[in-house]
Amino acid sequence: TLDTDGKIVEANLTAGTILDINRKMLIRQPLAQFIAQDDQEIFRLHWQKALKSEMRQRCEVQLRKVAGAVRFVTIESSAALDESGHTTLWRTILRDITEHKQAEEKIVQLAERLDLATKAAQIGVWDWNIQKNELHWDDRMFTLYGMKKKHFGGGYSAGLSGVHPAD
Repeated sequence: TLDTDGKIVEANLTAGTILDINRKMLIRQPLAQFIAQDDQEIFRLHWQKALKSEMRQRCEVQLRKVAGAVRFVTIESSAALDESGHTTLWRTILRDITEHKQAEEKIVQLAERLDLATKAAQIGVWDWNIQKNELHWDDRMFTLYGMKKKHFGGGYSAGLSGVHPAD
């Protein structure tokens, strides 16, 4: 929970775990001090939007743990209103998405490696969704088959039309 200045007034055990600090030591600390330097502007804009809106705001940033390690998190902030409808506190949820971001990066790297390998070997890649009878080709497949994308029907039979009958 944050006050209207963005200082932590309450933190659960998970917040302490994410930041690698005793949760009691988080109290009265500005959340912004834990945001990685490169993401300070993202967090500043998030906080400005949250202050102007009653709707939940969400951003994705890197946090600097006390020991210096970096964690990727999403931050969701929404107003907590008092009896008269004024915002007095901000409910803020930190979700550690570091493993998800690492998995995404690995997928990007694998896709880049596959792309490099298929270009070097001059092979095409295709997928066939049997249930929907949809055939998806990469650009190299169109080149290999001498076919234009706009003339490709997308079904399995469209792919077979480019195969020699003896094959």
